[in-house]
Amino acid sequence: MKGRGCEAACLGCGASLRLPSSRSPAAGLCAVCYRGIPWIASPACLRCGRGTPCPDCRRRPVRHFRFSRSAVAYTPRMKEWLAAYKFRGDERWADAFAHMLLNGYRLLLDRLRETGAGRPHALAFVPLSGVRLRERGFNQAEQLALRLGRLVGLPVMDVLERNLHSDRQSWKARRERIAGLKGAYRLSETGRRIKMEGLCRKGAPARGSLRIAVVDDVYTTGTTLDECARVLVEELGAEVFGLTWGR
Repeated sequence: MKGRGCEAACLGCGASLRLPSSRSPAAGLCAVCYRGIPWIASPACLRCGRGTPCPDCRRRPVRHFRFSRSAVAYTPRMKEWLAAYKFRGDERWADAFAHMLLNGYRLLLDRLRETGAGRPHALAFVPLSGVRLRERGFNQAEQLALRLGRLVGLPVMDVLERNLHSDRQSWKARRERIAGLKGAYRLSETGRRIKMEGLCRKGAPARGSLRIAVVDDVYTTGTTLDECARVLVEELGAEVFGLTWGR
């Protein structure tokens, strides 16, 4: 007979998930925690997908990505959940976060239909530096992209790599984020191979011929996404969208 120590517990509050009625659609969360998730239902900013008006998009009206969508508002409670996953290394959160990210993906598809654009061909993810990857042991953006890709039937392309290591972006002010990320990303070996195959077939990458949604955990100022998009637009001629868990 199994003891209580073997029972599944909610990642958010620790409540028992022993009864089917206590579980939510997201793996590892109870129904109460799931009902408390601050979903973004109707973005106020059409560019970044924020649920309230966005000062960053007013400051920087020109971006390399077309638009971005996020699943949840990044409230203090969501910040605690992300810290448990990202900084304390509890990878059990990955499936729950991927399920929540489905809301952001649905919002992205809604906007794509409104603008007449096609569905993304693939997902990509924001890479970590080698230093950060060794420190953390995993890339949360990659884990989310792989899980979401399986849920929605999209391939995940490892097309970017981190060119520079820097301190955590969450510690920096807005100006420091922008300055610190210039030139921080480049095409990975896979990305360079895709570029060369395109050059061999067509002579030059056709603008918009490849539609990529770049996955990350949180959209703060959009600087990370914009720098990743710049590389993909300039090097692959891709049409780039953002898809993040929190905003």
